[in-house]
Amino acid sequence: MGTLRSTDRKRKSSLILKGRRYDNLTLEYDTYLEELIYSDSSKFIDYKIFKISLNKDPVDRFIFNLGSDSLIFRHFNPAKDWNFNLPEGFYEEVYDGRSKFIIRHRSYLQDEEGIYEYIYSPEDYIMINNGYTKVKNSKGFLKLFGEKSGEIKKFIRINKVHIRKADKNQIAFVLRFYDSMMSSDK
Repeated sequence: MGTLRSTDRKRKSSLILKGRRYDNLTLEYDTYLEELIYSDSSKFIDYKIFKISLNKDPVDRFIFNLGSDSLIFRHFNPAKDWNFNLPEGFYEEVYDGRSKFIIRHRSYLQDEEGIYEYIYSPEDYIMINNGYTKVKNSKGFLKLFGEKSGEIKKFIRINKVHIRKADKNQIAFVLRFYDSMMSSDK
């Protein structure tokens, strides 16, 4: 099953539940069922570590601390979040400036001649103006910036960012540049 984990000491997680923060927890995120799972290694049921799936509604955010990197997840809901045009669920909030960048971590079950396998398939979404758009390729990415796409293309080329191979930090780098460009235009 596709699961993002924080199971060792270096990878303790935080949970923000109804505005209250809880640190040093062991959390997992099941990318197939899209569930947040809390583990308590001091409790056992049938010789297995106690695990419980948390109700999504009161969870504001959860954070996986991975050494020098942190994955910050937020529960998005179209009924509560204006301009949110995607299905309700947990999304990694990569960049939250004037423009926004989120990732939906998902897994799909694939049946290959009776052999079942979970395929991890994250989906990147960017919001420049209204609503989130799925990023599929470089051309679609540049199109998001409208009249500024030429300047973004030049910035990408100068900084040697290859959108198809770019990691989330490189995409956020481009969005920060775009936001600073838009702020200086005003």
